[in-house]
Amino acid sequence: MQYCKELTSHHPPLHTLLLIYVISFASRFGDINSGIAVFVIAQMIFAASVFSFTLHKMHQWKVLPFWRYLALLWFAFFPTVCMFVLCTTKDTLFSLFTLLFVVQLTDTMKSPKARLVQWINVGILAFIMLLLRNNAIYAFILFLPFFLLTNAKHRKKGGITFGAVIVSVLLVTNIVYPKIMSIPKGSLKEMLCVPTQQLARVYHLNPQSITAEERQKLVGLINENCLKLYDPQWADLIKNGIRLEFIKKDPSGFLELWLKLGLRNPKIYLDSFLLNTVQGWFPNAVMDGYNSPPSPPTLYPYDGTSYFEFNVESPGKWEQDMPNNPLTHFYYNISKSSTINRLPILGLLFSPSALLAMLVFCVLFAFKKTQVTRSALFAPLLYVLLLCTTVFLGPIMLPRYFLILFFIFPLMVAFIGNYRKFLQGRSTPC
Repeated sequence: MQYCKELTSHHPPLHTLLLIYVISFASRFGDINSGIAVFVIAQMIFAASVFSFTLHKMHQWKVLPFWRYLALLWFAFFPTVCMFVLCTTKDTLFSLFTLLFVVQLTDTMKSPKARLVQWINVGILAFIMLLLRNNAIYAFILFLPFFLLTNAKHRKKGGITFGAVIVSVLLVTNIVYPKIMSIPKGSLKEMLCVPTQQLARVYHLNPQSITAEERQKLVGLINENCLKLYDPQWADLIKNGIRLEFIKKDPSGFLELWLKLGLRNPKIYLDSFLLNTVQGWFPNAVMDGYNSPPSPPTLYPYDGTSYFEFNVESPGKWEQDMPNNPLTHFYYNISKSSTINRLPILGLLFSPSALLAMLVFCVLFAFKKTQVTRSALFAPLLYVLLLCTTVFLGPIMLPRYFLILFFIFPLMVAFIGNYRKFLQGRSTPC
């Protein structure tokens, strides 16, 4: 625990505790970098197992070898996949468990007679998955009614399984963490990113529309020094200045102020949302959310990108010989140079918004097909889509928030390119 200043639910406690204990234990036999290396190697082994399991299931589903070999090459060599498997961010483990959940749910729903143990496996994976990402539970709650409405065959077992998962996760996050483990809840500021960004944009672009009384209330709700730091693509600068005590004291007053200014400035509100989420819906957008004035220029150079957060955070230490490694240079250039984003076709493979558009197509395509298709693929893909939509309510667009799209990309390609054979395949033992 020596490497954790304060444990809260802002980041998933399950991942934080796992990270702390593995690194702390391994560091006893070396330095802190050795501890981090042990965690990363263990994560690499787990990722290889998950990808192998996915390829195995694709074989059982009778996906043609061509698409399986493409999936193997993608998992083994695509930079976004490789880089995040080597990263300790919570998004990697979460996305791996989400991939497991998608594959296991698809496999269970493709079975002619799904057994109870299969649904138990789905439930366990869903439970762990939801504890590894705070916003995942909201997408899962939205997912449940869609599942019940579109899957008559699996409605009873699936409904009971998913209902039990939701109740269990809420018990852990609202009782076990805060009351038994004394882990304080995360800040509500994350939920206010969109409205506070909109207020800040009005403050910058059309201050004349704000009355003296409204201005006084606005600077009371958000620190004025933070309002002056407004960045269209990075809501953290405004979020850090939110005074939650005033909003909690008078939530209706905050809502009234937001509505009044929004009615006077609808275009500014819309622009605020679109600019803050541009990397999530515009395929040619450069992932440069962290490339803002408050960022150290040596970390995120001017006119570069922040595709990967290419740095070693404390308590880890950056070794001086790392930049001399050719592979390190390769990933550094992808992270800090906008070149990869500008390459025709290839650049789209690095774009979360392009993969998100592909996911939307797959969901609509799955829904359009037969009931068998819908029951097998519509629900798993729909959950991933709902999960990705929650990212649009956050402070910034980063590739790691959409990492699951890169992990399920081979499944989407196989579905589009080989859907007839794919749908005919059933979950059968080798």
